[in-house]
Amino acid sequence: MHRSDKIPIKNGNHMTFDLTILPAGQKRAVMALISGERARTYPEAAKVGEMSLGTLYTHLGRVKRNHPEVYQKVRRVRKAQLAVRHRNALDNARAHTRAWFRRVRRNERYLIYGYR
Repeated sequence: MHRSDKIPIKNGNHMTFDLTILPAGQKRAVMALISGERARTYPEAAKVGEMSLGTLYTHLGRVKRNHPEVYQKVRRVRKAQLAVRHRNALDNARAHTRAWFRRVRRNERYLIYGYR
């Protein structure tokens, strides 16, 4: 078994699982989607896997249909990655909202009290 047959999962909550049962294209699609530091979008995963978006979807669909146990593990890892991405997006949205309200309040003060 080659070292590339195992996916290095960055999150310690998930075990690295074996993809040797998958054909090369399906393995490449799965690795492109879930390997890496952060959750990739499907178009990003297609670029990393050097395949078209439709091909990525086709390979993932075949993994789901022909290897449901592997697909379940992939979905578990993907769910954890997307949860982190979602938390980051919420944090960014909160920061943006706070900054917007600060600007609005500052402008209101200028309108009321003038530039002193």
